[in-house]
Amino acid sequence: MPWPRLGVSWENVRYVILTHHHSDHVDGLDGMLAGR
Repeated sequence: MPWPRLGVSWENVRYVILTHHHSDHVDGLDGMLAGR
Protein backbone atom coordinates (compact mmCIF):
# COMPACT_ATOMS: atom_id res chain seq x y z
CA MET A 1 0.00 0.00 0.00
CA PRO A 2 1.60 3.30 -1.10
CA TRP A 3 1.89 6.30 1.20
CA PRO A 4 1.24 9.16 -1.28
CA ARG A 5 1.81 11.90 1.31
CA LEU A 6 5.36 10.70 1.94
CA GLY A 7 5.92 9.36 -1.55
CA VAL A 8 6.99 6.05 -0.01
CA SER A 9 5.67 2.57 -0.68
CA TRP A 10 6.39 -0.82 0.85
CA GLU A 11 8.44 -1.65 -2.26
CA ASN A 12 10.65 1.38 -1.52
CA VAL A 13 11.00 0.35 2.12
CA ARG A 14 11.96 -3.20 1.17
CA TYR A 15 14.44 -1.89 -1.42
CA VAL A 16 16.13 0.33 1.15
CA ILE A 17 16.31 -2.51 3.67
CA LEU A 18 17.73 -4.92 1.10
CA THR A 19 20.23 -2.45 -0.33
CA HIS A 20 21.39 -1.32 3.11
CA HIS A 21 21.83 -4.88 4.31
CA HIS A 22 25.18 -3.94 5.89
CA SER A 23 23.49 -1.99 8.67
CA ASP A 24 24.09 -3.24 12.21
CA HIS A 25 20.36 -3.45 12.87
CA VAL A 26 19.68 -5.69 9.89
CA ASP A 27 22.76 -7.81 10.63
CA GLY A 28 21.49 -8.27 14.19
CA LEU A 29 18.11 -9.43 12.92
CA ASP A 30 19.76 -11.81 10.46
CA GLY A 31 21.89 -13.17 13.29
CA MET A 32 18.85 -13.94 15.40
CA LEU A 33 17.02 -15.54 12.46
CA ALA A 34 20.07 -17.63 11.55
CA GLY A 35 20.60 -18.58 15.18
CA ARG A 36 24.24 -17.49 15.20
